[in-house]
Amino acid sequence: MHTSLYHESGLNAKLVMADKQIKLTIPAPQGPAKLISITNKLFEVTSAGVKPIPSLVEDRIDVSECTPFLAGMKYCTTLQYSDASSHDTAPYFPFTGDSKLAVELHPTGDVTEYTATIGYELLREGEEGGQKVDTVKMVLKAEGADPTATATVKYNRRKNVLTTDIQIPDFDLEAGIRLGVVDGNTKGNGIHSISFDLINKNIPQLSLVGRAKIEAMKDAMLQV
Repeated sequence: MHTSLYHESGLNAKLVMADKQIKLTIPAPQGPAKLISITNKLFEVTSAGVKPIPSLVEDRIDVSECTPFLAGMKYCTTLQYSDASSHDTAPYFPFTGDSKLAVELHPTGDVTEYTATIGYELLREGEEGGQKVDTVKMVLKAEGADPTATATVKYNRRKNVLTTDIQIPDFDLEAGIRLGVVDGNTKGNGIHSISFDLINKNIPQLSLVGRAKIEAMKDAMLQV
């Protein structure tokens, strides 16, 4: 039996760095890409030479199907083998003949390229812009299709609050996490609190507050 494994991959990408921004561009594949292909072939080896053994013709299975994977991309599987389970005298798989398993990525033609953009910006919020907020925003987009995913991370220097926001309109997903110090002005001994909020479409779904109390650097208490 002769078994072959085949894999092919290739990636073309362009990285552009500008003022406080990085953009990665990956062109969409122009043709199918074989992630993996496994084939089995049977041969008869004798003193006269080597010749292939024909597969069982009856109950031959040949299945191909494709499933959406990413925007502008679908993965396809191909399965070929001889099912000899109905024959008592037939050998077991994989000795029933030639077989093949292949997994490929096929472009749909809807997307021309994929882009990922990461940018930084210092914002000023609150009254008279007195609060400095560091903002990092990442945008994933499939050019030529609607799906766009956006992730934003903000850190308020004055309030010591870190917030994240993820939006994927195509999947109706809008979620975020807020982590911050409740009493950032507390110094030394006393009660220190940290809050954790899970947000969905600007509506808090889960809120946790952890409190730690330290007295004279000897006694401590932790409460959630």
